[in-house]
Amino acid sequence: MLANLENIYLHQDNAPAHTASATSLELDVLGFNRNAHPPYLPDLALMDFSVFPAIKSELRGIRFEDLVELRSRVMGIIATLKSDWYRNVFAKWVTRHEKYVRCEDTLKRSRS
Repeated sequence: MLANLENIYLHQDNAPAHTASATSLELDVLGFNRNAHPPYLPDLALMDFSVFPAIKSELRGIRFEDLVELRSRVMGIIATLKSDWYRNVFAKWVTRHEKYVRCEDTLKRSRS
């Protein structure tokens, strides 16, 4: 069963690949809706409010000989995060987006 594209909203941060005109054009042609993402809002950036802090707390105070050792340690940390942890992070991310959309709607109504 195909999903109704009117009910699907893509979240893209302001990474260059996400903001490139070719990317935007392709998403428009395919009919996807997008949530406008403020220039920098860490509350909506999944990696910023969850994954990076989890990794940083595990790495705090450790010195690495080289980039290979650091990458290995980071991958090990990511591998230890349980699926429930990711589910909870995603649920928080959805809640934050819902709150943002409600606030945006309120602002739009107040400007009208």
